[in-house]
Amino acid sequence: MAYLYRNPYQQALINAQQEIEALRQQQQAVAQQHQAIVARIQQLEQTIPYLQAASAQPVAPISDPLPSVCLQVLGQSFNFMSVPEVRDRLKDIGVYINGKNPLGILHTTLGRLAQAQYVETGNPFPGAPIHYRITTAGRLALQR
Repeated sequence: MAYLYRNPYQQALINAQQEIEALRQQQQAVAQQHQAIVARIQQLEQTIPYLQAASAQPVAPISDPLPSVCLQVLGQSFNFMSVPEVRDRLKDIGVYINGKNPLGILHTTLGRLAQAQYVETGNPFPGAPIHYRITTAGRLALQR
């Protein structure tokens, strides 16, 4: 009958060699990430002075009225949008609504656009807040 023996030192050596290889790979990955982070920090440090100077300049108010800007935002999509989504899209293009209740201002504006049939209303499910979508008449009004 044959007996098999395992050499525990041989197994420990193999484990140590595998672990050191895995750690070297991990170290290389971390070094690459570190280089990318350092490069991004340098990029941002160069950009910040320009942004500080630009942000100190007065911003001209938008010449378009709010209903027109809302139609432009709604015209970028064929889907219904909630009032908070319209607000967020306005922020994305740099339009901020001043006042105590910006969502109320948007509700009123979009409601008036719906009365003028430039937008249509819909609910994604019963009990949901009203969502808005631009109509063909709204798209035509944008082209004028």
